[in-house]
Amino acid sequence: MIPLVIIFFGIVSDPDFASSDSLQIEVLETGATVNTKFNKQFKLELPTDTAWNICVNSEKCYELKYFGKDSVFSAEISGKENVVWFEENDSPLATSHSPLAKESFVDTVAQSAAVEQVTELRKVVVQLRKKPKRKLGESVVSAKNIKRMPGLAEADVMRSIQALPGVVASSDFSTKIYVRGGASDQNLFLLDNGIVYCPTHFFGLFSTFLVEAVDDVKFYKSGFPAEYGNRLSSVAAINSRKGGNDTLNEWFSKNSIKISTFAAQAHTEGHQGNARWVVAARSTYIKQILDALKAAGATDFTVDYKFTDIQGAFDYKINEDENLHIALYTGSDILNFSPIFVNWGNTVIPVNYQWKVNDKWKSNIGFSYSKFYQDFSIKDLLGMENGVSTLAIRQSLAYSGIENHTFAYGYDLEFSKIFFIQNVQMTGQKFEDKPQGFHHIFYAQDSWRPSSWDLRYGLRFNYHELSEHFGVEPRFAASWEFAEDQKLEFYTGYYFQYLNNLMFSDMEALNEFYYPSRKTAVNGTVKPSSSILSAVGYSRSNILGMFNFNTEAYYKTQNNLTVYNESSMDDSTASKVKSLGDMITLGEGYSFGYELSLQKPEGFLSGSINWNQGWSVFKDGTNKAYFPNWHQPFALKGDLCFNWFEEKYFLRTSFQLKWASGMPYTPYLGYMAQYGMDNSFPGYEVESYRGNRNATMQTPYFRLDAKLIDWGKKDKWNFGFTILNLTDHKNLFYVFYHTEENPPKEERINQFPFFPLLLNWEYYF
Repeated sequence: MIPLVIIFFGIVSDPDFASSDSLQIEVLETGATVNTKFNKQFKLELPTDTAWNICVNSEKCYELKYFGKDSVFSAEISGKENVVWFEENDSPLATSHSPLAKESFVDTVAQSAAVEQVTELRKVVVQLRKKPKRKLGESVVSAKNIKRMPGLAEADVMRSIQALPGVVASSDFSTKIYVRGGASDQNLFLLDNGIVYCPTHFFGLFSTFLVEAVDDVKFYKSGFPAEYGNRLSSVAAINSRKGGNDTLNEWFSKNSIKISTFAAQAHTEGHQGNARWVVAARSTYIKQILDALKAAGATDFTVDYKFTDIQGAFDYKINEDENLHIALYTGSDILNFSPIFVNWGNTVIPVNYQWKVNDKWKSNIGFSYSKFYQDFSIKDLLGMENGVSTLAIRQSLAYSGIENHTFAYGYDLEFSKIFFIQNVQMTGQKFEDKPQGFHHIFYAQDSWRPSSWDLRYGLRFNYHELSEHFGVEPRFAASWEFAEDQKLEFYTGYYFQYLNNLMFSDMEALNEFYYPSRKTAVNGTVKPSSSILSAVGYSRSNILGMFNFNTEAYYKTQNNLTVYNESSMDDSTASKVKSLGDMITLGEGYSFGYELSLQKPEGFLSGSINWNQGWSVFKDGTNKAYFPNWHQPFALKGDLCFNWFEEKYFLRTSFQLKWASGMPYTPYLGYMAQYGMDNSFPGYEVESYRGNRNATMQTPYFRLDAKLIDWGKKDKWNFGFTILNLTDHKNLFYVFYHTEENPPKEERINQFPFFPLLLNWEYYF
């Protein structure tokens, strides 16, 4: 019988760490850490599996494979590869390989009431594997941290990114992100290297990714390397999780069902031979919940809405040097809010073949298909359809045959088809635009690590067929570890974006309306958007053995941003219109700011506090400068988690705080009414008059969420109870006038009120 608790006793004797004053050992599967010293014994609790990844100082990782069935084993972490310490029926107390003293080992085991009696240890393999260092400008958000955050009773990938400094969320109702002054379409989302367009549900209330199928998210908000492009602000690379236990062949392993206030989810995973898989699915019942609340008098709002998600991954280990990975995400939304009907969805299928040619060369060949569509209509008035589908082939090579250098080369070929259809039913007018074309990309990059420096420099070359544009993007990043646990970092780069969202008005759109840069009849060319971004930062880790601190300052330019402006057409140009691009004007802008962050990642009390100030200015075709909708001068974000106990059972209480400036909006200055023939009011219409665009700021935003109960049994069940907006703060969302009243009445719509009904229950079997 597999024991409920497994204890590992180890010693780090790897000479790479001989000069270190202190070492931090981390179990990647659980996030558990322990501090120790070189050649000193440490103890760790491990999950009930047969393989674990033990990392030392986040620099090197060792895959620990245990083939026994007992609750205690020990090994020396020496840095050697494929070291077999204990053969079957050997005792860890008798082996000459192990530096663990018999007396010390027995005393330590005797003091631990949580373990069973030590019997026999059959075999332990300690295999060294290099853990890639955190890349310059990269933040990593693990699935474990995503699950701990308070939310809509759903662990949400996008909302975990919104909690980072320098990332703006426009409202409670949106999972869109605005990074360092950039628009929402300037963020590249990748699922295993497959492009994901507009990854949101229900006006952005939920993001599309299912945490049970996600390993982690690598997020770059500056200095992203040359392998990434066609976006100006950030990259979120979502990596799928491998399913099943590492060394057990099981068709069904760690299957689960999850029920929350608004949605239900199920997942299954397994491992057979060289194949591993994980599949998760989710559906919502928002309409039924809102109908019940309305019947109970708790709300007067209801909506006919539903969404579904399916996400999964399949891995096949061809041999020790070759691996095939296939992933899938597909989701759809239907909103019927008469007279408005909206239907949209996403499909992404990435395929990756990884091949370690030899110790110096590694290859990755990828293929992906991405599709996004949306259909928006107002009954008997207007219909709009928009979508984009992309086929992409990627080939990358990495060479590490020169000491302290890693060279990366790649060629990407993308073929995209975009369609935009507008049908004005009142006038019988119909407009269609369906551009399509190839995008060729080649990049070359070198990562050089001389002494205490870490340098990365490269070039990205583009040829975009639709715009007939050839562009070169230089990138440079540098990190200098001038003292122990302290770094200075600098990034700068030039970025192009060939596929943009059309900005129609002040309001945030339900989804993005994508349109490419291209040759046009009126404008000549809708040029690709471009940006120059520079950032400098300082970081210090292991402060007092428990805190990490970092700060960054940045400046970013933005050019050739696309703005839909049909009113720019005059009689001389209207007859020349052949594409949507003929009705586009170009804007420009800039942003700058700084960020501060302090984290305590582990312990009974864990959490972080982040502060950022930033300014963003935009100028569209009217040549008037204004603050864009996502401008947020300051924001204070914090999270705090009490880990009451984390043994076989766990209990946590988490809080999340956000205090920020309100978003800009265009004020109403007054109204004018037209009287009828009989002097009745209103006659024909009442028209509201508005001031300069985004000239007024909303009142400051404040929200405190609490996940009061996060209680469960590891790998068995979990129950959560969350309260949103604990203080019931009134956060402004939208202002408008009821013009049918006399006089017209101003209405203010607020964001989430106090909401105490968010429950979730999860069961593993």
